[in-house]
Amino acid sequence: MARISVVTITYTILLALLFLLSKGWNIVLFHLSRDQATNITMIMAIVYLCYSAFFLSTDFAQIS
Repeated sequence: MARISVVTITYTILLALLFLLSKGWNIVLFHLSRDQATNITMIMAIVYLCYSAFFLSTDFAQIS
């Protein structure tokens, strides 16, 4: 489970940095409202859960 967490967080940070670089850092907000922080947290949780489920499902063939 630790491997899944580390890989997911690493890929997320890498993709976020590439996205920010492609946009020229113009979309960076240094002060988030409460609603924006809640939305970001929910989106990241959904992405994390989907990616973790993908990692877990790739090993099903080897388990049996």
